[in-house]
Order: sequence, then structure tokens, then C-alpha cells
Amino acid sequence: VVVNGTEGEPASGKDAFLLGHDPDLVIDGALAAAEAVGAREVVLAVSRGSTALARAREAVGRRAAAALPVRLTIAEPPDRFVAGEESALVHWINGGPATPTLSPPRPSERGVGRRPTLVQNAETMAHIGLIARHGADWFRRVGTTAEPGSMLVSLGGAVRTPGIHEIALGTPLGEVLDLAGGADGEIAGILVGGYFGTWLRGDDPLGLPFSAAGLRPAGGSPGAGAVVVLPHGCCG
Repeated sequence: VVVNGTEGEPASGKDAFLLGHDPDLVIDGALAAAEAVGAREVVLAVSRGSTALARAREAVGRRAAAALPVRLTIAEPPDRFVAGEESALVHWINGGPATPTLSPPRPSERGVGRRPTLVQNAETMAHIGLIARHGADWFRRVGTTAEPGSMLVSLGGAVRTPGIHEIALGTPLGEVLDLAGGADGEIAGILVGGYFGTWLRGDDPLGLPFSAAGLRPAGGSPGAGAVVVLPHGCCG
């Protein structure tokens, strides 16, 4: 099992925030995932120079000192774009450069040490940790029926207080921006999903629910949970 905390999306900061705030929750989820798939090793990948690296090292050291049923290690891949793509990350852990490899095979077929490997980001592992601790019904108390639970969003651009916030899936986009103090002036467009995402313009994008189903009619998707507000008069 590989926990991908490398934050490959430039507009996103949620994985570093989560690993810096509560690395033990991420590890809880990774250990539960390892038990589910019968893994013998868990690798927590955190980019070199990440603000979360010290907390992640401390948490891994504390867990590794206990009698765990799996081997738990930390990896520090280079902090650059595309090193966070799953095949690039596996390639680097295997001793190669942090560049993507051809597929098939996918890492789930042949990954770390040529063994089938589950690669998920830090937020997904944290969700697994919470579900294992509190149950599926608890997790479904927020969000929508089709898309239950919460997600972390990185709010940036022309907002008053950029930062990371947790929202229930389906929260209207305008309420999401309110968590960052609202837009700082007139809005020309809103980028949702990160740099590979979609610009929302025109008919009141602030009323759209922040979920896959809610953003789909406008051609958008939550993606990596990154939301960037473009102020009026600026070029996207």
C-alpha cells in the first residue's frame, strides 16, 4: 500500500495540510487498507521539503516502534510536477526516476517490488480511517446520497483568506467561498478541480453544488478539491 502525499496538483495543499495536522489518521486508514488487501508493507510518500514531513516522520517512527503486522516506512520523492502521478511515484520507490511509466501494467497489477500495489492519496486514507473508526452510517451523515461524506478543498485566488477547509459534498459553491471570507471583488470566473479542471463562468456558478453531480451540468468536477477565483480584469 502506498499513501500518496506528494500533492501533484499545483493549486492544492490539502494532503500536506492533512499530514501536518493529523498524520496518525492517515496511517490508521493505510493500515486498515493494508489489512483489507493483504499487504505486507505500507509506504507513506511525502515530498522532500514538505511542511508536513517532520510530523509524518514522527508519526511513522512512533508506529514503527510498535509491533505492527506490516512494515511501515516513509519515502521522500522529489517535490516537482508529475512525481505525484501514481506510476511515477511507484517508479521512484522502485529506484527509478520520478517519471510515469507505460501502462498496462498499472501499479495495481505490478507496482512496488513488482507486487500488486494499492496507491491512494492521503485524504482517501484518512476517510478509510474514519469509516473504520465510526462506521459507514456515521460517514453518510453529511454529503449527498450518491456522494456521501466530506472533502478538503484548497481555496485560493481572489478570496479574502486563502486556505484549506473541510466541506460536506454538495455544499453550494458560494458557501464554500464564504469559508475563505468570500470573493475579494468582482468574479470573472472560478477554476474548479485544479489546473486540469474547468473554468466556471456565466449563470451564477455560486449556486452550483460542489459535487461531481452538481458541477457536471457546467462541465466541471471537484477533481483534487482545488478552487481558484479569478478576479475581474485578469487573464485566466
